Amino acid sequence: MKVDRVSLEKAGSAGGFSGCEIQPDKVVFYLWLTAGGNSFGFDFQMRYRIEAMTAPSKVYDYYNPGANAAVAPVRFTAH
Repeated sequence: MKVDRVSLEKAGSAGGFSGCEIQPDKVVFYLWLTAGGNSFGFDFQMRYRIEAMTAPSKVYDYYNPGANAAVAPVRFTAH
């Protein structure tokens, strides 16, 4: 998978998140809580045709990991 860094910069500058790390197997976002929640998106391209499910997404407070939430995996297809 190749993450589009330009779309990440646009999402971050629009206030979606305060920083991010692109790692070989995931993208980590650093968020500041805001009233009404945070919402952002970014683009990526698959190198090969694939039909797969994402890993569950997790969000937690860095200083209080017990305060967390998870989002169920999402199915996607790349041709």
